[in-house]
Amino acid sequence: MQTFVNTLVRDLFVGSTFIVAFILFFISWGLFRKADWQISGTSGLGVYFLTFAGYSIQTNITVLYENFFPVIDNLLVNFLGAFCWMLGIILMIYFLEREQLGEKEKPIITIVANVFALISGAFSFLGVPIAFAFIGLSIAVIYVSYEYIREVIELETARKSFPQYWFAAGIALTGFINFIVLFGRTYEIYMIKNILVIFGAIAITYAWWDLPSLEDLNWLRILDRLLVIDIQTTLPILDFPFRKDSSKFKSIPTEDSDGLVVAGVMTSMETVMEEILTDSGGINEINFGNKTIIFERRPDFVCILIVDKSVREIHFRLETFALYFENQFGEIVKYAKGQADQFIGADNLVRSVFG
Repeated sequence: MQTFVNTLVRDLFVGSTFIVAFILFFISWGLFRKADWQISGTSGLGVYFLTFAGYSIQTNITVLYENFFPVIDNLLVNFLGAFCWMLGIILMIYFLEREQLGEKEKPIITIVANVFALISGAFSFLGVPIAFAFIGLSIAVIYVSYEYIREVIELETARKSFPQYWFAAGIALTGFINFIVLFGRTYEIYMIKNILVIFGAIAITYAWWDLPSLEDLNWLRILDRLLVIDIQTTLPILDFPFRKDSSKFKSIPTEDSDGLVVAGVMTSMETVMEEILTDSGGINEINFGNKTIIFERRPDFVCILIVDKSVREIHFRLETFALYFENQFGEIVKYAKGQADQFIGADNLVRSVFG
């Protein structure tokens, strides 16, 4: 009976090993596709899971077959498996940090993580447990992930939808649960580790999947111009050029064609103005040359936002601005008859919503 139980536990351990590998590979592929195979925090997480899959397979295979092939349970093989995962952790740190800093600033945390990993790897050949390297790298991952998430949460869309507790639980399960093997190299412990890793990977992916893209994070840079049109007179009662007006936007280059774009928009809109201004179910977004023009309607006015590209955060901000503008100036719009000087303070409202 004991032999049967041992065999059953071993078989379950083998099955969980392949399930872990499949899930981690599948998640990695999905994250790479979501990131469009570009360097970003999302693709960094994909690299992390991909190398973690390699590390999990190596450690599980070692435990499964070390009695049959003692050669696989040696310092070099274990180091190679650990190095695979450490490489993935470092790349994830670099991708997250690079997305936050851009190309010009040095990724300090990545440099420190590399130095720490090299020193820890060297000491592992002297008998120092490789677990110390993972502890240090885990701290670095937590730090850069926290900074990344803190920046993302500044976006209204992310603040309302990001499941922070799922993300924290996933990080804890996929990272620190690996230290459970320090309590013993048994099939039961490794099977428990595999099950918790699966739940952790799913939790992280669930939390990360709806995070805004890099374009969403850089939404401020693609703003061009905001117009508010009086429906009765079809005259602009607010014209706010983001790339010229306030000091916050002065660092963003201004194209000479901006004025032409606005003029072209107003001219082209003559043929569709009636639908845009009166039909609540009509046009919400159009492409005009290399610009995208987004519309948000209210009973007495229409907000028109000209951007380089349409992203989710911008739609949310425009909707919020239209609501605030209506609350603050709704009554004035009804009798202003297109006189822009009636809307003192509207510029500050733009800055508060889009700043």
